[in-house]
Amino acid sequence: MKDEDDCIITGNYYEKLPKLLNSKLYDIMMHLPKTVVHHIHLTAACDIKFLVDKLCYYDFVYFNQKDLMFKVSKKGCDLPGYIKVN
Repeated sequence: MKDEDDCIITGNYYEKLPKLLNSKLYDIMMHLPKTVVHHIHLTAACDIKFLVDKLCYYDFVYFNQKDLMFKVSKKGCDLPGYIKVN
């Protein structure tokens, strides 16, 4: 049996949705203005070191140094400038 990835912030959205909907984080966000439920800016998220440490652990996370952007995709990433981070 495959070990379950207990992280909500990475992975397939539809696989993580039940866990997200039942999380305390989602419950808190439901009490905030509507736009928070749709997305969150990194400046309002947890510590960037935690995010980078967590994101760089997975082999399906890519980074574009020119644009300073991450992309998460288990299908791979062939976009120009993106490289695997792990």
